[in-house]
Order: sequence, then C-alpha cells, then structure tokens
Amino acid sequence: MRTVWVFGDSFSVDFENNRIGNFELYKDLKGYYPKSWGKLISEELGYEYKNFAQGGWDNYSILQSFCENITEIKPNDIVFVGWAPEPRIRITDENGKWRSFNAMAQIDWGGISGDCILDLLLNRVTGKHRESNKGVEEERMSWENMIKFTMKDMILHIWKWSNIIDRGYQTIQEESDGNIEDTHWSENGHVSYFKDLIKELNLMNKLI
Repeated sequence: MRTVWVFGDSFSVDFENNRIGNFELYKDLKGYYPKSWGKLISEELGYEYKNFAQGGWDNYSILQSFCENITEIKPNDIVFVGWAPEPRIRITDENGKWRSFNAMAQIDWGGISGDCILDLLLNRVTGKHRESNKGVEEERMSWENMIKFTMKDMILHIWKWSNIIDRGYQTIQEESDGNIEDTHWSENGHVSYFKDLIKELNLMNKLI
C-alpha cells in the first residue's frame, strides 16, 4: 500500500499529538480531536498514513526525522515536508537530548542562559521584520536539493506555513470567538488546506 508521509512542525502535526498550544482546550470545545490536513489526504486517497511532525520543532529536527525514515519511503509514496521558521534552533541538554528553541514562545530554557539562546536566534535573522539571513536561506535550499534528489520517484511537496499564512485559513482563535488564543488552523482551516493541496498538486489525476 502507498503511504502519505508528513514531516514538519505544529502546522503539520495531528491534533492529538501536539505538545504545544491550546489543542486540549480546542478538543474540549469540539468534543473530539479534529483531523489534520495530512490525515484527510490519506483517507481521501485510501493510503497508509505516517506523521512524524512535532509542535515547536526547528528545521534541523524536521530534517533529521526525514533522514531517519528515508529508507522506508517507497516510489509513488506522497511526501510532505513542512519547514518551520528558520530562526528556531536546537541545542542538546545535559542528557544529550535535543531541545528546540523559539524566541517568540520559549518559557523554559532548560537551564541554558536565555541571553545566549537569544543571541544565537538573533544571529539567524536580519532586517526590521527579522527574516532569515542569506546563510540560513542557503542552508535550507541545499537541504531541499538533497530531498528533491532522493525523492525523485515520489510525489513530493515542500512548503512553509509562514508563506501561506495570508490565505486566510480559519484559526482556532477565530472559531472560538477569541476564547482560545491560538493562531493554529482550526478544523475548518485544515479542511480548506487539504482541499487546496488536492487541487494544487493535482493528486487525484496523478494517481489514476
């Protein structure tokens, strides 16, 4: 059976597996865990589904999860790689475990100097709007070249949620009328992105 593979951060993770945000509050509001866009695609196509995304992940962790599973991906599988914002970084703790850091949402620095972490994060951005700098962009593009080469026999889609945030997909905050402060996509937002992906990638025609 063909498989839908998903790698990414909180905009790719399944609701029931997200470790950050207010997804438990959202589940209480809905009465169930909604389906993510990846799960909707797998069900629409009748494919097996494997999602390795994690909320709050940096791009190094996303790339590692892809590399750890690359030998299991078969020709004609569908592979989604969703990049996180480049200013996120990761550092190993005293136990050798990777920790992802995001200056916008970090609360627990794990005993590591906050000033040190912030300096490292700011080193990766430039300009008024804190966009990733040239070196960081070139690094990500080199990863994409590798992914595209190794996935040339698969259906591959590489994307960044920050590049499509202006499409207006409904958020949890919007659905809850502001009662849940979370700008991740709501159930309707995931359904809308799922429908757009099916059309944009022409998946139904490619799989005939």
